[in-house]
Amino acid sequence: MEARRKRLVLATLCGTMFMAMLDNVIVNNALPRIGQQLHAGVGGLQWVVEGYSLVFAALLLTGGTLGDRYGRRRIFLTGLVLFTAGSAGAALSGSIGALVAARMLQGLGAALLTPGSMAMLRHVFTGPREQARAIGLWSGVSALGLAVGPVVGGPMVEAFGWASVFWINVPVGVAALALGLRVLPEMATRARRTDLPGARAHTSDAPGAPARTLDPPRASARTLDPPGARVRALDLPGQVLAALGLGALVYALVEGPVRGWTDPVVLGWGAFALVTLAAFVLVEHRAADPMLDLRFFRDRVLTGAVLSGFVVTFGVFGTSFFLPLLLQGVMGWTPSDAGLAGLPMTAMIVVASPLSGAVAARLGPRWPVVTGVALCAVALAGLSLYDEHARYAQYVWVLCVLGFGMGLTFAPVSIAVLGRVAPSEAGMASATVNMLRELGGVVGVAVLGAVLASRMSAALAGPLGTLGVPDGERRRIAVTGAGGADLSGPVRAAVDAAFVDGLHLALRVGALALLGTAVLAAVLLRPGAVREATREPVPVG
Repeated sequence: MEARRKRLVLATLCGTMFMAMLDNVIVNNALPRIGQQLHAGVGGLQWVVEGYSLVFAALLLTGGTLGDRYGRRRIFLTGLVLFTAGSAGAALSGSIGALVAARMLQGLGAALLTPGSMAMLRHVFTGPREQARAIGLWSGVSALGLAVGPVVGGPMVEAFGWASVFWINVPVGVAALALGLRVLPEMATRARRTDLPGARAHTSDAPGAPARTLDPPRASARTLDPPGARVRALDLPGQVLAALGLGALVYALVEGPVRGWTDPVVLGWGAFALVTLAAFVLVEHRAADPMLDLRFFRDRVLTGAVLSGFVVTFGVFGTSFFLPLLLQGVMGWTPSDAGLAGLPMTAMIVVASPLSGAVAARLGPRWPVVTGVALCAVALAGLSLYDEHARYAQYVWVLCVLGFGMGLTFAPVSIAVLGRVAPSEAGMASATVNMLRELGGVVGVAVLGAVLASRMSAALAGPLGTLGVPDGERRRIAVTGAGGADLSGPVRAAVDAAFVDGLHLALRVGALALLGTAVLAAVLLRPGAVREATREPVPVG
């Protein structure tokens, strides 16, 4: 493939991933306005974020399977169409329910386009050095989308309203679709049959070997799949169980602080989530062609890499959801000011992302990943030291550390995973990495939100009772949280103080999770394991 076309392919894939990652966080600065105009409390706003991330995470592996089966280019472009349509639907929404539904459509589109993105990237850029550079740029652009979202979202909300954070995707999606139709390579699919002339079906009883491979006599001249690549069957039972289990878990975590953790509805959904997710593990363990091959997690390098990606998004997404509510709802900042406050973090991601890719290509992924995760832990712990009276100059260092830590982790995680799996499994590996990153964000918003809401509710009980607020009104205030415009002065002050107290606890929980993960990653990605990984790719399908 000529160099110019390679650059256009890279631009298309980076642009779409930037848009998909941007949509995880660009909505955050619009949440206070959405809550006011669509009359939604903190729980409803959580679903605006979770509706996208949950569908994205739950369907990523299916997106990878569909790409393997029907062609990665076709599924990628289909996902791009759905994402763009969902963006337009979100911008036109007149109720919180319609907005959540449109966000779910966006998540479906992102789940279809993301797995094929990394797989096509790997096959277009075949040399080790150019592949490392391309993956580093692709990962850096993805991380940049997460950082730029709040920066551009704030001014857009203030100038054009909250719908503008969704309208921005429409022209970008249309342009990417037009370019993708021209430059993205056709990727031929392989029929899952054993009656092809000259084809041989194989089985192996060796531990860790693939259950079945198919060797056609020759590959299509236009395919980018390596010889021996095969098409995965659609694991419908696994997909249904994963979606139900994750959805039930998030619902229980979001509703727990609202209804009470002992409420029968919350307990019922929590129990259903545990049973369903346990069934998912059993089904995937026994399936001939699972959507998530559990052998993936027997490898130390793969486990350390994906765990790091999961926990980084757990802490960062969980934190970024509540920071706009603090800055705008408690501290009285405008959306523009709240967005521009994130510029130092964005700058650090731009600096760290290419640096981490170069370091990982030369020295391995261990130290960039461990250092990045540890820096994120320091940042969250540092942020918990400041209250609503702190000046920006006092805590701007936290944003710089957080951005540098995020930038250090994205590219090395991708490089570690793609360097470990067989080329034919790149699509599944890509989907698994991105699924767990997205799932980390889903769980982070839900868990840290539950910590914040529970602590806030407990902290409000005494002050609101002293102020003579009736029981029913206390529950409404606790659910609405920071940003409620109809609260009187003393009640407003009590709510703000409780919100900050809950946020501090949530930040410390996130910091502890990140610190523990940094220690685990240092062990799992130790040099011996990495050297072994580079010698012998693991067949995970």
